[in-house]
Amino acid sequence: MMPPEVIAALTRRGEEAARKLGQRFAETPGTDEGLSWDNHRWVRYRATMAAVGELIEEMAAAWTQPTQPGERTYEELALREDDVGPNAYRFDRAAQRALASS
Repeated sequence: MMPPEVIAALTRRGEEAARKLGQRFAETPGTDEGLSWDNHRWVRYRATMAAVGELIEEMAAAWTQPTQPGERTYEELALREDDVGPNAYRFDRAAQRALASS
């Protein structure tokens, strides 16, 4: 177990770091060059969209092409009849099935 004085010191350091971080971004207008809250958000957005784009491309390929021989595609799984397994996490509405297959 960590000694109480170490916990207290770490707490103070964390509080100070949070204060500095808050001040840094609160006092920096979004139009400033360099480090700003808008810049941080934009970098995170770009990184996220790149990852989402890759995932969508992979899912688009897997939609019609099985990854293993004998495996059903996602399209086949999404459009299967209600009495065909697997039974977990079925679509609960026709609208969900339609959205999945569009």
